Amino acid sequence: MKRILCGLVCLLAAAALCSPVLAQELPEGLPPVYERAACAGALELWADPGTGNFCLWDRATDARWNSAPLEAERDDTMKGAVKNRLLSLVTGTLLDPALGKETPFYSGVLAGQNKLTYARVQGGYQLQVSASGVSFSIEVLLEKDHLSVRLPAAGLEEGEIWLKDVQLAPSLGAASTEDEGFFLVPDGCGALIRFNNGKKGSYDEPVYGADKAAIRTALAVTKQTAALPVYGIEKNANGLLAVISQGAAAANVRAAPAGNGSIYNTACASFTLREKASQTIAQDVAQTIYEPERSVLQDLELKLYPVKTPGSGYMGMAEALRDYLKNECGLQPLQAGGPAGVLTVYGGAAQKARILGVPLWEEPGALTSFERAGEMLDTLRGAGPMALELLEWEQGQILGKAAGAAQPAAALGGEKQLRQLARTCAERGIPLYGGVAAARFSSSGNGASVNKSAARSLTQEPAAQYEYGRASYAAELGGAFYLRAPGQLKAALASFAESAQALGLAGVSVTDLGAMSYSDYHKNGTVGAPESAEYAAGALRAAGQSGRVAVHGGLLFAAVNAELVLDAPSCSSGFSIEDEQVPFYQIALSGLVRYAAPPVNQQADPQQALLWSLETGSALNWAFADQELLELQGTRLAGLTGLSWKFGAKTAEAQAREYLPLLEQVAGRQITDREVLAEGVCRTRFASGAAVAVNYTDQDYQGEGFSVPAMGYRFWEKGAA
Repeated sequence: MKRILCGLVCLLAAAALCSPVLAQELPEGLPPVYERAACAGALELWADPGTGNFCLWDRATDARWNSAPLEAERDDTMKGAVKNRLLSLVTGTLLDPALGKETPFYSGVLAGQNKLTYARVQGGYQLQVSASGVSFSIEVLLEKDHLSVRLPAAGLEEGEIWLKDVQLAPSLGAASTEDEGFFLVPDGCGALIRFNNGKKGSYDEPVYGADKAAIRTALAVTKQTAALPVYGIEKNANGLLAVISQGAAAANVRAAPAGNGSIYNTACASFTLREKASQTIAQDVAQTIYEPERSVLQDLELKLYPVKTPGSGYMGMAEALRDYLKNECGLQPLQAGGPAGVLTVYGGAAQKARILGVPLWEEPGALTSFERAGEMLDTLRGAGPMALELLEWEQGQILGKAAGAAQPAAALGGEKQLRQLARTCAERGIPLYGGVAAARFSSSGNGASVNKSAARSLTQEPAAQYEYGRASYAAELGGAFYLRAPGQLKAALASFAESAQALGLAGVSVTDLGAMSYSDYHKNGTVGAPESAEYAAGALRAAGQSGRVAVHGGLLFAAVNAELVLDAPSCSSGFSIEDEQVPFYQIALSGLVRYAAPPVNQQADPQQALLWSLETGSALNWAFADQELLELQGTRLAGLTGLSWKFGAKTAEAQAREYLPLLEQVAGRQITDREVLAEGVCRTRFASGAAVAVNYTDQDYQGEGFSVPAMGYRFWEKGAA
């Protein structure tokens, strides 16, 4: 009887949330022109039919998220573009390609010109937008736990005027100078920008990084890539996470505190539908060219998730992203176990063969034999569960050729030694990954060549890629490489993965697809960055049919199709506009995807890198080469520091003994809480029950009943924190 009564109470409570009486109750402060468009559980969607603006009302927390600040219309101190943007559900730029003229548009202005058409649909409403011959619709639909704001690609019509870029709900959650809170931006591992922080500038970075199809002779290489297609808003203790669920690779995330072009703190996603580039036609003469055919063919969509617990900050936003990853991307909680450490071994490098002292052709030269790689692994593996990754081990890849069937380099011991290493790893339960660059190549071979296989820039040149100087940012023009056309990735990577499995390897580690985004503007068929990301994700899934898959870099479209992320982002860019770096990437993916920090022996501050791994549950990574037969000068590996096993082995062994037993308890486990105890001191709790406090400062920290040494840590076993 108790169970029956409890069930009836729950049903009545749920029904009450959306009962006809309560559902029509206008949220406090909302103008009477708004009407209820949809209701789902505790969420209600209210809309202004005249402008298309909405209010998302979460009855559970009484949070209201307006697509336009209600008081802005009455504010006579604001005029022009700033006010028009604030009052618009959608803004963007129209392009006249014949004149090269770009003109902004605002739905708030179009509403006054009778160029918006509002219609109720199942679950929400649709807004038809018409401007200068361009027509498209915006669908605002309420789901069980989120609101979808979508521009369907199929409904976009263009004539002589094109839609160059568009922003959906650009003023959603705009905060005044009286509001308190912050923006979460996906800068590397994550960063916070607090409202009204008095700083000048903004965060405006492309999701998944700059499009590699553009040829750049200079590039700032110190910036971190936005690996997650998200941004977050916490306003007066209520939180909202925006996930760019479709069209992410064509988007920029923008965020700025008040005082930077507006009296409001604002954040949004901006989608670029037409790229442009500068083409040199004569000395000192250039012209701007635009993408002739729109390559972004996906819908553009934001999914807006209200945070369930007020005041939970970025931890609540991470919980919302975890729900998205499980419900929309199919990720499942990890089982216990898995590597606490990863040893990456560089096998070889190209060197010039010489006859009578004259360099003639390139051939693979040995850095670390397969046999020696096994010995290096034995030095570390006793401290905890490990994985082994081989980079620069395959003949063609050492010489810069595109991926094909794997052929172990004879200089490293050939197939015989590799098979023996694979058997030994399998017997000891150690995953062995064979590294491969799926897209990147510099020399013809394996059925690929620059003319046949390279992606093209807007100017129809092979999209040459370069390494860039960390001090000068200038391209090293002598070492160009190219990216394989996206449509060729699946077959190439599948072939490599199959041959790696036949050699006894557990799987492949893909060094490039998880670390970059690129388009292909080939005249025979343009592939935009979002579609290219889908090709890359499909290639990783195909490789997964032949064994394990690891990816370097961890961009989300790749991370959800891999079991291990290497070189996961471990810092933000430290832009002056940012107030705090946070490990949002690790918190959101913890317990769903295993990840490892960049190699500790290649970091400027190894102790800080060790503490970061412990704090975030990141598997500890080392990267070494034996360097007995060939020095690195003059090779593609010359920029890597700290690779010498001879000089780093003892330090790595000591680090493994100290940290791997601890990481075994937290790596791969969900992070359930993170608190900042003092500046530079924080404590993380894991679902395993373990907890760790790390101190990044040069002063000992004394807490309530415990202390943490300077540049050290305090670890608690299950339930002891």
